[in-house]
Amino acid sequence: MIPLHELRIGSLVTHEDYSSEIFEVIEIYKKGDVYFVNTKGGKNGEWVNPIDLINPIPITKEWFPAFGFEFIDNQRPRFGWYFPIKINKCCFLCCGYDNNTVGIEDGEGNEVVSYIPCGSVHQLQILIFSLTGKEPKPGKEMIAAIIKLK
Repeated sequence: MIPLHELRIGSLVTHEDYSSEIFEVIEIYKKGDVYFVNTKGGKNGEWVNPIDLINPIPITKEWFPAFGFEFIDNQRPRFGWYFPIKINKCCFLCCGYDNNTVGIEDGEGNEVVSYIPCGSVHQLQILIFSLTGKEPKPGKEMIAAIIKLK
């Protein structure tokens, strides 16, 4: 289950009963004491489900290029995947996908100034949006390719 405070319109998620399919959140609402999530995608189109049936998608290396990350193997050996933007003299850079952490380096790329836990696709979407102000959305073709790799 994804905590309500982490879920937003545009989040890519999966469903408890359809874990091999990817859905996009299009609406979140409360009815009585229960929060519901309306999603689109997968084989069955649009779904409405209680929030407790909505699950995160674990980050794998296939997701990084879908969101615009570049693989830089030889320049910074401690990480690997990087998102090449500058923010207030800081580079937003992603550590390797195996440790579920995003690192933010100083503007020179010399020192990590912060580590942020980030093990799910929706968390990566939130972080990119927070830093860029733009909604990160991989194309349908890219998502289809990622599903085939599962």
